[in-house]
Amino acid sequence: MRRSTYRALADLRAEFQRTISEPPSISRRATVWFPAVVALEQVTDAVTATALTVGRGATVPPSGVRMLSAALEAVGEAASTGTSLETPPELPDDEALKPITEAVRALLGVTSPSRSGG
Repeated sequence: MRRSTYRALADLRAEFQRTISEPPSISRRATVWFPAVVALEQVTDAVTATALTVGRGATVPPSGVRMLSAALEAVGEAASTGTSLETPPELPDDEALKPITEAVRALLGVTSPSRSGG
């Protein structure tokens, strides 16, 4: 699953880079959303690192995992519908999930209403 996720992200990045090279009328929206692609890559890296840590015996609270999943689902829904998040989703305050929480917080920062690019 990890490999397919990274492959999909690489394809997404390549498509964004191609679109950014188009005329401004086409590339403007991709340029605005490109930081979200980078932030999503950072979330994936943080999830991978945390999964490796858990594989070595660390534990993470299921409630925190659910909160992060809900936040990512909200970002995905907003992106697919072209809307913005009305209120930021609640994020866990757990040390084991901190790398993912910080990466999700960064993703939320670049997908805010002021960055939607209309």
